[in-house]
Amino acid sequence: MVGALVGLTTNGVGVIGSGWVSLPFAAVNVVGALVWGYGVHRYGMGRTIRRFLALCVLVALACTAVAAPIVVLVFDGTTGHGTDLTTATFQASLNQLAASALSANLLFSLVDKLLSGFLALAVLEAWTERRARPRDQAGEQTTTGISRSVHD
Repeated sequence: MVGALVGLTTNGVGVIGSGWVSLPFAAVNVVGALVWGYGVHRYGMGRTIRRFLALCVLVALACTAVAAPIVVLVFDGTTGHGTDLTTATFQASLNQLAASALSANLLFSLVDKLLSGFLALAVLEAWTERRARPRDQAGEQTTTGISRSVHD
């Protein structure tokens, strides 16, 4: 729930920099945060790389399911985002705005969720590894059992 609140707040504050265009997409952030949170905490989708990969794809699908209708119904396919050119390219071949917006959004969302998901995983792994290192009696982290002050 905290992630959903952060997503909602981010879009609310985003209005200052990008104008009202970011406000309708608050729902996308909330859905994404809820799927991430429930996926990891309730369904254990962070236990293995394969499950985490599936969670990233699931989040991308959920976010696209919310974002594409907003792009089409609220903005008529053009939001000023980088996906606009891709949507226009798809529309030239598909000749349907809804399918084009859905395809472009899914493409960008998959790349975004996979990159951000695995970047967050790498940061979390490095952080937990650092915290798990043994400490000497003075409370300093040790390297291969030797106090850092010895290395300095």
